[in-house]
Amino acid sequence: MITIYDVAVAAGVSKSTVSLVCNNSPKVKMETKYKVLNAIEKLGYTPNIAAVELTTKHKLNLGMVLVTNHDSIDRTAFDTMDDNYFHDVSSGIYDVIRNSNYGILMEQFTATASNADKLPNIVKTNRIDGLFIVGGLFDETFIKNIAERKIPVVVLGRTYPGMDSVNTDSKFATYIGVQHLIKNGHKDILFISGPELTPSTKMKDEGYSLALVEAGIPFREEYYTRSEFHGLGGYQAIKDALENRNIHPTAIFTSNDAIALGAMRYFYEKNIRIPDDISIATYDDSIFATHAVPALTSVAINKVQIGMEGANLLLKRIENPNAPIKSIIVPVNLVERSSTCRIL
Repeated sequence: MITIYDVAVAAGVSKSTVSLVCNNSPKVKMETKYKVLNAIEKLGYTPNIAAVELTTKHKLNLGMVLVTNHDSIDRTAFDTMDDNYFHDVSSGIYDVIRNSNYGILMEQFTATASNADKLPNIVKTNRIDGLFIVGGLFDETFIKNIAERKIPVVVLGRTYPGMDSVNTDSKFATYIGVQHLIKNGHKDILFISGPELTPSTKMKDEGYSLALVEAGIPFREEYYTRSEFHGLGGYQAIKDALENRNIHPTAIFTSNDAIALGAMRYFYEKNIRIPDDISIATYDDSIFATHAVPALTSVAINKVQIGMEGANLLLKRIENPNAPIKSIIVPVNLVERSSTCRIL
């Protein structure tokens, strides 16, 4: 077994210097740091995390809490909320921290009235040095309780005053998605928005309205509806809109990919062809978009980049707790696929 002593001998330095390098201390000269890192790589040395924790008083764990408004039991059910945001953001976080000494502890926390005064277990048990809050479904009480713990926090998916955050411009993302449909000749565009309690929903609604206004298309209430963020919600929303309203959309834009898949199931059952009979575009660009048939035109909100930016923010916040608060907006882009086409 390779020890810190072996690394010190190979690099020609003291054990304390190796320890400083392992803890990424700025006190070590770059030349010395290079020699130690080279020795670590050649010998295949892995630091004793328990010893590092004892020496530095750090837990060497970062927490990742997915805040939801449901307790999901069957994750394969048609009415299960889409957790792809959490998965993709996590991938970005891992890309950044994989070369550090930090590990990740994950927990799902349900934001309900009964949980208003509660904390995630990983926070309550003091097992983390910093926290990622993923998703915007938290309230003031939740954030207040987290803040009282005085641990570094980065919010991913929502901008929140007084906390580092990484977010998407949901208004602009929806705007360019609806604009794409308008540029392809569509004027009768049904928008399936998200749940009212979701912070980004208002911004998406504004993006839809802005695209219509700029094109001189009036907003019509019957061409607007809401859905939960899952397939069944999308299925029921499009079914209600087409069967109970006197509308004839040539295109629809949905608030996420899961909603779009629900709408596509309804179209399949009714022999409505995409995009020949109706075009469909969506917001998100998850793995669902590429696996759908036909593949979905979607506005990519670049969730992996959100995770990477968030991880860098949290590591910097741990290193410098008094640095100015920073809010980052990750750019979005439209990915055109086979689910939309031009009409005359």
